[in-house]
Amino acid sequence: MAFQITFLPDNKTVSVEAGTTILQAEVQAGLRPDAPCGGKGTCGKCRVMVLSGQPRGDCLACLTPIAGDMVVQLPHSAHHQVLQSHYLRRVPCRPGFTGLAVSLDRPTLQDTRSDWERLREAVARELACPTEEIRLSLDCLRYLHKALEESGYAPYVLLYDGQVLQVRAAPFSPLLAAYDIGTTSVVCYLMDGISGETLHVESMINRQVSYGADVISRAEFALKGGLEEISSVIREELNDLLDRCCAAVGRTHDDVVLLSVAGNTCMHHLFSGIQPAALLVPPYFPEVREAMELPAERCGLRAGQGAIARLLPVIAGFVGADTSAALLATSFDEVTELSLMVDIGTNGEMVLGDGRRRIACSTAAGPALEGAKISCGMRGAEGAIDHVALENGDVRYTTIGGKRPEGLCGSGLIDLVAVLLRCGAINRRGRLAKPEEMAHLPALQRRLGRDEHGAFFLLADGGETAAGTPIVLTQMDIREVQLAKGAIAAGILLMCDTLGTTPQAIRKVFIAGAFGNYMDAGSACAIGMFPEIGPERVQPVGNAAGAGAQLSVQSREEYRRCSAIAEGTEFLELALHPQFQKAFIRQLDF
Repeated sequence: MAFQITFLPDNKTVSVEAGTTILQAEVQAGLRPDAPCGGKGTCGKCRVMVLSGQPRGDCLACLTPIAGDMVVQLPHSAHHQVLQSHYLRRVPCRPGFTGLAVSLDRPTLQDTRSDWERLREAVARELACPTEEIRLSLDCLRYLHKALEESGYAPYVLLYDGQVLQVRAAPFSPLLAAYDIGTTSVVCYLMDGISGETLHVESMINRQVSYGADVISRAEFALKGGLEEISSVIREELNDLLDRCCAAVGRTHDDVVLLSVAGNTCMHHLFSGIQPAALLVPPYFPEVREAMELPAERCGLRAGQGAIARLLPVIAGFVGADTSAALLATSFDEVTELSLMVDIGTNGEMVLGDGRRRIACSTAAGPALEGAKISCGMRGAEGAIDHVALENGDVRYTTIGGKRPEGLCGSGLIDLVAVLLRCGAINRRGRLAKPEEMAHLPALQRRLGRDEHGAFFLLADGGETAAGTPIVLTQMDIREVQLAKGAIAAGILLMCDTLGTTPQAIRKVFIAGAFGNYMDAGSACAIGMFPEIGPERVQPVGNAAGAGAQLSVQSREEYRRCSAIAEGTEFLELALHPQFQKAFIRQLDF
C-alpha cells in the first residue's frame, strides 16, 4: 500500500510504500536530509515535525515508519558555508589535447575513400606523423559526415594521445572542469582550456549526507545493496554543478573536454562505482591506488563528445586522492624543511615530510569537529557560532552570516573549549568546573549548570537562539573534543617518531580544508591539537584539494607529478600501530 507524504516548506509530495521511514521518503523526494549517523537514530539531527498523520508531533525521521498519508514540516535549511577559495599556483596551461584545423579532399566518383580515411590522412599530414597513430572513436564516427559537410570539408579537430575526440565545423574554445568531492561538500571549478583561467566556481553540500556523515556509514550502505544508488547521487550532483558553472558563463557542458576528480578514498570508490568493501576491514586497503584516465561518459559525467576524466591517485585506504591533490597544490614534494600538512574534514589526514621522506596517516577526528557528535553541533552554515572569545569576564560569540545562533560549528567549538580552558572553567583533564569553583568570574559562574544528562556550560540561552532552545557545551561534548584532538596529536607524534624527529622540529604546518581555514590557530594550539607547535607556524592554505584538482586538469605534467607524489608517500596505519593507544591516551589531556 502506498501513501502520500508532503514535505513543507518545500511543498514536495512523494508516494511511498508503507513501512518506508520519513528519512527514506525525504531522499526519494529529492531532498537532502541531514542524517550524520546514517539513519541509526543516534545523532538526533534528522528531527522533523509531523503536522498531519501518525505519529503526530516531533520525531526522528530515520526511526519513524510511514503508516498513512502525512504532512511533515522540515527544519529550516541553512545556507552552508562551503570553502571554495585557495591559492592556485600559476602553471602553463598544457592539458594534453591538441586542436587543429585541417583541410580534406571532397569525395568523388574517382575517389571513394571513407570520411575517416580522408580525415586521418589530413590530421597525420598536419601533425607529421604516421596515419596509424591517429585513432577515432565510434561515437565520433556517428556524426563525422555531418561535421565534414557543415565545415565544407575543412573541420576543426580535437585530439588526445592520437585519438580524435571531436570533429567540429568551426574552431571553439575548449573548457576544463575540476571536482573536489568532500565527504561533506562538493566543489566544481570551470576553467578555460587555453589560458587555464578559472571562469566560475559552484559548490553544494554532498547529497550523500542523507546516508551518513562519515565514510563508514556510506560504505556500509553501499555494501548492503545500495552501491548504485549512492554512486548515482554523487554523479548527478557533479553534473548539476557543471551545468550551473557552464550556464553562468553562457556555455554548455558539450564544450568540456577534460575533467579531473579528487576525493577521499571512499568518495573516489563510490563515485567510480567501486565496492568499498576492503575499506571496512583490516588492513583497510583501496581497490585501486593508481591515477586513471577514463572516458567521462563511462564515469557517468555529462561532458563533451569523447571527454576524458582524470581520477587522481589514492595513497591508502583512508588517505585519498584529495590528500594527493593537496600535496600537489602545496608543492609538498619540494619542501626542504620539516613540514606538516593537516586536512581536518570528516576524516583527518596528515602528511609529514622534509624533502627526503614523506609519511601520511589518517585519524577519525572530523565528525566531532564538524558537529556530528556534539549535542548542539552543526556544520558551518548560516547561524552557526563560528568564533568565541572572553571579553570583560564573559563569553562573546559571532555567527556565520550574523544570524541568530542555531548551533556550534567546529571552529566555534575549539574556540569555546580553549576559552574555558584558559579561564579555568575546564581543567587539563577535561572536567567542567562546578559553579562554586568559578566565583572569581561571576558571569561564567552563572553559565555553569547541571541537568539529568550531567554538567554543561550555557553559551546562548533560548531567548538568543533562532529555535528558542539553549545552546550548551556538555561534559560529553568536551570528551568528544578530547578524542578528536587526541587522535590528531597522537598521529603527529607517531609520524615524528617514525621519521626520527620531534614536533619542535616542524617549521611549517599547512592547514587545508574548511575547518582549518576558519579555525583559530591559537585556539587549536591552546588545547594541544598540534603538540609543542606554536600558532605562528600554522598557515591556512584553503581548499588545497580543489587547487590540486585544478592543477591536474590544467597541466598533464602536474597530473603526472601528482601520481609521483602519491607513489612516493609512505602510509602509517595508526589503527595497527603498537604505540598508538598509549600515545592517544597521553594526548587526551589538554
